[in-house]
Amino acid sequence: MALDVHIIKRGSRFPEKNSHTAFGFGDEHAEIFRVVYTDASAYPELAKMQDYYDDVLYEEKDLQDLATELEQVVLQFPTNSVAERGLRRFLELSKQAIAEDKSILLFAD
Repeated sequence: MALDVHIIKRGSRFPEKNSHTAFGFGDEHAEIFRVVYTDASAYPELAKMQDYYDDVLYEEKDLQDLATELEQVVLQFPTNSVAERGLRRFLELSKQAIAEDKSILLFAD
């Protein structure tokens, strides 16, 4: 089971037909939330994905805040650790979605 990350069209709430998963959180998800307790006041955007079994939609209005939070949180992990690589990949996808004027959907499969 993974928490799949999809870049989707703005205004959509579902992955496009035949879309591929850009990235999937697995073990790194547990590690992130073991090390960084993410309460809504500290990292409100990242906290949305704390429940591994819930879908999360990051719309364009959320993405810049999410990217800022990811830039801060990634520094709390050892270089090249599973969590650090996962956070960096998620940060890259967040920046890609911002540049392409799209949203991100985390889909629990």
